[in-house]
Amino acid sequence: MAPGVRDIASTVTLDKLTEIRAQYQIPESMAIMIPEPHDRALYPSDGFITVYEAHLKGGLRFSVSEEFYDIMRALGMPLARLQPNAMRYLVSLCVFFRCHEKLLNPLVVKVMFRFTQNLDWIVMTPRPEFSSLCGGNPDSTRRW
Repeated sequence: MAPGVRDIASTVTLDKLTEIRAQYQIPESMAIMIPEPHDRALYPSDGFITVYEAHLKGGLRFSVSEEFYDIMRALGMPLARLQPNAMRYLVSLCVFFRCHEKLLNPLVVKVMFRFTQNLDWIVMTPRPEFSSLCGGNPDSTRRW
């Protein structure tokens, strides 16, 4: 059986970190660091959050809105465990609600999605009545 996410040490180099900062327009004011070999994504250093490149590919951008953090906290989901498609759903919903001058809240997210755990990921699956709003995402994370 393949190791879970928590069992794999980061392979990020300084060059890769610089490339990621430029590609995803991470502000210079935001501190980012290369994890130590003993660091694991599920247990970020004090004052840091863990982000996978897949989250950035899924649409996460910095700085992250307070409403996004509020939703993550209310649902008890660490950012590092959120599956990339789930990240895409949440980012898109935050934008959609803001376009309608509303803030997305945890109750709406709970009504629209089912949450399951797949290895180390938290997976969000749209409930049938909302699936037409959430179409177009890859059905697999293999290509992330």
